[in-house]
Amino acid sequence: MNKIKKLLAIGLATVMAVSFASCGKTVTFNGAEVPPVDEVQFPAELSIFASKGASLMDNMPDYNSITSFKLLEEATGTHINWTIPPGTGFEEKFNLMIAGGSMTDIIINDWRTKGIETYIEDGVVFDMSPYAFEYMPNYTKFAKEHPDLARAYIYDGGKIFYPTYIRKDQRLNVFVGPLIRTDWLKKLNLKVPETADELYNVLKAFKTQDPNGNGKADEIPMSVCGSANDLGTTALFAMWNTANTFYVEDGKVKFGILEDNFVDAINYVAKLYAEGLIDPDYILQGRQALVGKINENRVGFAYEYQPSQIMTLQETKDPSFRFEGIPHFKSEIDGSKRTLNTAYTNSIVGRAAAITTACEDPFGAMKWLDFIYGDEGHVIMNFGKEGDTFNYVDGKVVYTDKVEKNTDGLTRSETWGKHFGTYNSYFPALQDWDCYGQYLNKFGSQAIETWSKDVVTDMNLPLLTFSEADTETIKNVYNAIKTYVDENVDKMIIGQVKTSKIPDIRKEIKARGIDDIIAIYQKAYDEYMNKDIGF
Repeated sequence: MNKIKKLLAIGLATVMAVSFASCGKTVTFNGAEVPPVDEVQFPAELSIFASKGASLMDNMPDYNSITSFKLLEEATGTHINWTIPPGTGFEEKFNLMIAGGSMTDIIINDWRTKGIETYIEDGVVFDMSPYAFEYMPNYTKFAKEHPDLARAYIYDGGKIFYPTYIRKDQRLNVFVGPLIRTDWLKKLNLKVPETADELYNVLKAFKTQDPNGNGKADEIPMSVCGSANDLGTTALFAMWNTANTFYVEDGKVKFGILEDNFVDAINYVAKLYAEGLIDPDYILQGRQALVGKINENRVGFAYEYQPSQIMTLQETKDPSFRFEGIPHFKSEIDGSKRTLNTAYTNSIVGRAAAITTACEDPFGAMKWLDFIYGDEGHVIMNFGKEGDTFNYVDGKVVYTDKVEKNTDGLTRSETWGKHFGTYNSYFPALQDWDCYGQYLNKFGSQAIETWSKDVVTDMNLPLLTFSEADTETIKNVYNAIKTYVDENVDKMIIGQVKTSKIPDIRKEIKARGIDDIIAIYQKAYDEYMNKDIGF
């Protein structure tokens, strides 16, 4: 049928029959009895295959070194044997493991994009969907309480194939947005820009009025990374209710460059560039270079991550330095504060736990995974242990000096990664705002609160799932179209291609099959919106 079948042909064993001792109700699983819920125990051991998250430092061989996972073992009695390939070897190791048939009990992967139903059909993954609502009460309780989030990870017919990483609070999705040097605004007697024209005037002032005060014309009014809709120049397109990618309007999937609003949007950005208001290095610039320029007191405005790290550095370097989050700009179309950064509406992260057919105790594995989504497991994964890493103060979690005043020579990020399972690990859980929120300094928190307030995201596509055939079409057809469009967008911004050539670009991408790709996205969007999640 597909790549999986070919791998299986190399040597994957057939689904194992599992034996369970049962004295209660009799339900069959592969010909054996399924244990009653109250008889399922935490396994003594489980083996898990996972990626190496950023939280694992060089002296940490696996996730058992993290405080949260130590506490999980104490609470459940289950010891985890990890298989963690090198950063670039995950996919190869994954395929070899399946081909050889020697699988771990659980595999952590982005199963939403993997086509998990095919892996179930081919005998790789245990189908937990008939049992999830009974055997995973914590996980399914959260789904019932948050059907808006559940739609992204529950399949049609109410099927649940895996527990996944979920950001509980919408603020956790909001980590990128517009930031500006508010101290420069104050110096030049300017207000925070709210519209396209006001932004233009502010950038012009940053370029010509020496706001950094060094007597040199070295200010970069606006600096970004490429043309992405989150960190790049095309983030500005939201002011015309369009994007350099797919979005939805009144239930219809659209592709930016094909729409009339796109012309006004790109003309605006091209004007900024032509007048020297956008960093000439932006196309190839990475975040490290961008942040370096910000810290050198040269950048006035950027789309960037919340500024905790920047402001922590500047508090000792230049206490008057202020790089702060500002509200999203008002749309020229309807006046809304709009973003087409899809992260704002996507609360599901690509870290999901599928139980394999090699697991001798899949119901025990379900019980262990479900523990993470219960009250005790949630606290362990986000905060650690009361009296050790946190205390309750007036009913709220407050980290102890062990975390806040780390004396191990670690950075704040390394400290959070050392202790908390929801921070930069590659493992499913419910992420809590109080964990990440306490990681931020006041400028980071203020930026996220500002970006979240009154923002409109109704044109953002949700997390869509595509069939295997459609995924191949997207890979073979759309990726080439995207490269072609991205290249031409940058050329139009920097003036190498006139925006009057947009009709020719539209004609070309239609010849290459963009309408077929839009139809695929429309079908996936309609299926998502009409999905029956069972409640």
